[in-house]
Amino acid sequence: MIARISIFALRLLTVALFAAAMAWPVSALILRCLEEGPFAATSWWPGDRQVGLLLRSFGLAAGASELALAIGMLVTGLSGRRSDPLGSRPCRAMLLSALLFPPMVYAFGWQRIFPGGFPAELRCVVTWALWAWPIPAAILSAAWRSRARDVLEAAALETTGASSLLRIGAPLLVREIVLAVLLLFALFFADYAVPHACGLAVYATELLSWATSSSRVADTLLPAIPMVAMQLMAVITLLVLARRATGSYDAQDVGDVSGRRAPLDRGLLVITGVFLVAQILPLAGLIAHGGSWRSMIDTWHVHGGDLAWSAWTSAVGAMLAVGGACGLLTWTTLSARRVTGRSAARAMGLAALLVGALPGGLIGIAFIAAYNSNLLGYVYDHWIVLSLGYVARFGWIAYLAAIIALPRRFPRTLVEQSAIDGASPSDRFRFVTLPLILPDLVVLWMIISALGLAEVPTTDLLRVPGYTPVSQVLIESFHRLEDGKMAAICIWLMLAALPAAILIGLRRPRRNIPSARHLR
Repeated sequence: MIARISIFALRLLTVALFAAAMAWPVSALILRCLEEGPFAATSWWPGDRQVGLLLRSFGLAAGASELALAIGMLVTGLSGRRSDPLGSRPCRAMLLSALLFPPMVYAFGWQRIFPGGFPAELRCVVTWALWAWPIPAAILSAAWRSRARDVLEAAALETTGASSLLRIGAPLLVREIVLAVLLLFALFFADYAVPHACGLAVYATELLSWATSSSRVADTLLPAIPMVAMQLMAVITLLVLARRATGSYDAQDVGDVSGRRAPLDRGLLVITGVFLVAQILPLAGLIAHGGSWRSMIDTWHVHGGDLAWSAWTSAVGAMLAVGGACGLLTWTTLSARRVTGRSAARAMGLAALLVGALPGGLIGIAFIAAYNSNLLGYVYDHWIVLSLGYVARFGWIAYLAAIIALPRRFPRTLVEQSAIDGASPSDRFRFVTLPLILPDLVVLWMIISALGLAEVPTTDLLRVPGYTPVSQVLIESFHRLEDGKMAAICIWLMLAALPAAILIGLRRPRRNIPSARHLR
């Protein structure tokens, strides 16, 4: 009875979160735009500057996606001939911990290492790619394990791991490759922080300028249509490919869940080398540039509260997003005979993906239109509005995992056996499903928290009284050439993410999942 009440409360929270963070802001944005009446033609027709910025954003995002994919494929191919090339615990720890630091931190770190005449466009592409290369590496490793394992292992007997992946694996994993590229493109195309840190003006920066300089919603919504259309095309294609590219575990995959430790091999050495160059080197350059204890202590005295509140709001937003994903997961896994429940869950997941395709500036305008009123003024002036903004901005990552990836991680034999033994759907979710996906949920929470810390447009438009978000402090320090403060704040962010990275490295997979007979 308690389990059923808990699941019902989780689903109710999911619906309320979807309404507060996605449905109501988007509806208010459209209604406000219609209420403002006619608009000038120049407010929606992009000029030469806007077209140039749109093409630049597309080129930078596409180039970074291709470079990150190349690094991920290279790492996966050189990682050895095992059935799961990135399956050892140290390898996965480095892959996941690389994503825990905000990409803006890496941008400032690489700025200290690249020579002064290094092109800003190339620096932006390299920064993005060296931050996000674990994403395609993880996708290709999982596909290698579940779909192309036998073919690639047979090919590896006569050729190298890299050659077998490129010549044989690439045609077999073409959907996963396109999936990784589209996922990276969706992350990069609407990003503001890294191009701004590299001194580049992109379409996202222009969009934020429109949002802050005009009180008319149409002046921001209508010029953003080309960017939103391109992002929607990428996200919808991503959803279609994700439904076909990922496969569920079979009986032999239970061995992977049980925590069998992979031997130390070439894969660990390859990933360690790439990790040292891509992640440790820019962080070390940042520390060497302005990492004095005096600068860190002074920065903490001035901005300690800002750092704490920024970490809190991003962590709460990530927790709400993961909680909403869990609510969707209960519908997709416990509603086997209820088509309505599964359809509602998939509709909310698709809507979350569509909202996630909106740039941060447009999401900020939507929240202003929704909550800047006498009735909801308390929410608008409270820090929770920032957390809801992060749910709207990055919640699509957790929702996509909930409706596509996570349900396919359950071993079919284990779930079917628990059902045969008489376990109720709620018991199967609590004692079989949830323990299997709990590490994935924690990783999703960490990644969304890091992305929320680095989000600039949404944070800038929804800034609440009481503290200055850390992303705004970094941008202001960047413009004022306060390198010491900027480096100190980045080091504090690194220290905040360090415990999570250590926990990922020390985490041991659950070895025994209780059966229904043990639950009764």
